[in-house]
Amino acid sequence: MALSIKSEQVGNALPKTPWKLIFLALVFLFNPNINVIDILPDCIGYFIIAKLLTYPADISPYFEEARSTFLKLAWLNLLKIPSILVVVGSGVGRGDTTALLSFGFAVGDAILGIMAVKYLFDALFYLGERTEATSLIEPFGISRRHTTTPEAFRSLTILFLCIKCAISTLPEFLLLTEDTIGGGYTAVNLAMYPLTVVLSQLLGWCLGIIWLHRGIRYAKALLSENGFDVAFGQLFNGDFDMHFERKFRLRSILATFSIMIFASFMAFVIRFDNLGGGTLIPACFFPLVFTYAIFVSRNQFKNSKGLFILGLLSSVMGLGEAVLSHLFFGKHTLEDIYYFDTAKALYLPLEVVSVITSALTIAFLVLCAKNLHAFILENTGISPESEGYRSVDRDYHKLLWRRAKLFFGCGILLYIVRAVDVVLYGMPKIIFTNPSDVTMPVVVTSALPWFSAFVCGVSVAFILLSFYFFSTMKDEVKIKFEIA
Repeated sequence: MALSIKSEQVGNALPKTPWKLIFLALVFLFNPNINVIDILPDCIGYFIIAKLLTYPADISPYFEEARSTFLKLAWLNLLKIPSILVVVGSGVGRGDTTALLSFGFAVGDAILGIMAVKYLFDALFYLGERTEATSLIEPFGISRRHTTTPEAFRSLTILFLCIKCAISTLPEFLLLTEDTIGGGYTAVNLAMYPLTVVLSQLLGWCLGIIWLHRGIRYAKALLSENGFDVAFGQLFNGDFDMHFERKFRLRSILATFSIMIFASFMAFVIRFDNLGGGTLIPACFFPLVFTYAIFVSRNQFKNSKGLFILGLLSSVMGLGEAVLSHLFFGKHTLEDIYYFDTAKALYLPLEVVSVITSALTIAFLVLCAKNLHAFILENTGISPESEGYRSVDRDYHKLLWRRAKLFFGCGILLYIVRAVDVVLYGMPKIIFTNPSDVTMPVVVTSALPWFSAFVCGVSVAFILLSFYFFSTMKDEVKIKFEIA
């Protein structure tokens, strides 16, 4: 979702950054929220700021910390969009759900927001004190007669952030429900809620407009003499082409490994009875997210086209499996498969598609493993093509490759047992609750009742191995690029 920003670059000159986009970011951030509803999504503003800090993060201190924190804020606020669906679909106790989600997001926004503001202003003050860009630290005008200082604007920003979080949360506590005499649930303070929301929103808009006005004034002061680009040019005295290319490659590789760790969570397999027997996470998510991870560092993988084709095919088949699963378990249960031949016949397409999905995902993982082997040789330790490559370096690469095979081997095992579990689910059996009395109730279960728990355990092992392997790879790649 991060915006694509073009930069002009001539020779080894620092690229010109379109800092005027900061005005757009401020507009997206100045409005208060109503619980998790945000008219102008804050995540867009945070993504813009993080993108603008890409070059500064490679040159000046504190900008990398600020950029990383703004990215965390952006992803956290992006989660508010699906949380709206949770609130709308919560039904009874909606006020409790809304208050809980609002409070959780507000706490995260406050903690990360204060950190982001601290890092950003530390970076700006560091730059202003060591270069000719004195507008970063000097007072700036907010009207014809009045001025304020960057320190005062920083304090106002933190105050606005805290009040904004409070406004989005505190009114929702009026909707908390409690038991009634009739056994139902009601919000006792419901009558106070509309007025409280209106007053708090008025406060938020007034403070937000003041903050936006001063933010625009401060940004104009910074951009009046092209201060940012001049300051970075004075601070950086090297070959920017080589410097940024190395930084960009490292950042993209680390991002790829982080996304791969996240993708492993999408492979988690668990069934819930209230879903009728379907799996909680659709099969399409893991190959789709893993394919996106490869796309982020596509230049580092030799057979990226083959990876994209297999990954997308797996995702499409996984989506088909999810649709078939939803349609089948929306109308049928495991008992229907056992007692009715028509239900068993309708379950067969789901079995076939599930087996095909697992086969494609396994092929995708095998090809990923082959590509990662070449990646390990080129991006960790000493390259085998180097004259200084020795037996100790060969053993080092073999160790990393064994860890890679362990991770991908566990992934292959997961998708084998996942397909087997779907097939076993189509061969149900009955278990007598009291074998000595056949008149007692019976339980319909899959052919191997314990197998679903085994699949869940394998998926947990896969997640743990992804943490272990890709965290190790991050450390090894960092060492390689720092030495280079």
